[in-house]
Amino acid sequence: MHVFVLVALFLSAPPVTKTYASHKANLFAREVSPDGSCGGTTGYICPDTEPCCSKYGYCGNTNEYCGIDCQPAFGTCPATSTGTVNIPRPHIGQVPYGEVIDSCAHSGDIALTFDDDPYLYTSDLLDLLARYGVKATFFVVRNNGNGAIDEVAAWKSAIQRMDPEGHQVGSHTWNHPDLTTLSSAQRRDQMYQTEQSICQHSRKGAHLHATAILEL
Repeated sequence: MHVFVLVALFLSAPPVTKTYASHKANLFAREVSPDGSCGGTTGYICPDTEPCCSKYGYCGNTNEYCGIDCQPAFGTCPATSTGTVNIPRPHIGQVPYGEVIDSCAHSGDIALTFDDDPYLYTSDLLDLLARYGVKATFFVVRNNGNGAIDEVAAWKSAIQRMDPEGHQVGSHTWNHPDLTTLSSAQRRDQMYQTEQSICQHSRKGAHLHATAILEL
């Protein structure tokens, strides 16, 4: 059974585990690479001797592999000084903090959410929401096969519109892996690094997280 939830996850709070619908096409066997390749094309993870999976899908241990666009779902990507690990995360008002959100505060209300953004239709969707004065939450994937959000102009533009137009921006991981196959450190990498990318285009960053875990 698939259970759909929103997780209000401020990353300084204890980790929250909850099932969510997964895209099966993005789930790979977690096998150590036999030939130095890694990442979304092969699904291999990197060995301890060459722990970083580069943006081009090869394992190594230098900055070329462990630096910008290192793939944390398929190896180790060291945190950088520009990360979001230590930014203040005060508890504001009555906003749920480190809790699972599975219902609305008022009976009959509907929470409108969109996963795996941005995509080809996101700008048109924002126009439609603005026309009717409707607010939504967009769960952003940094790179889900539709181009990285900090490399494609259309994706950057869409994210930059969300907060000023009254929408919430949430994290939906770095590249939509099956989080049940990752270690705790790798899951945190998925969240922190996606948040870092979102912060480049949204002044408030990501305050919600929707996981992508398959429950059989």
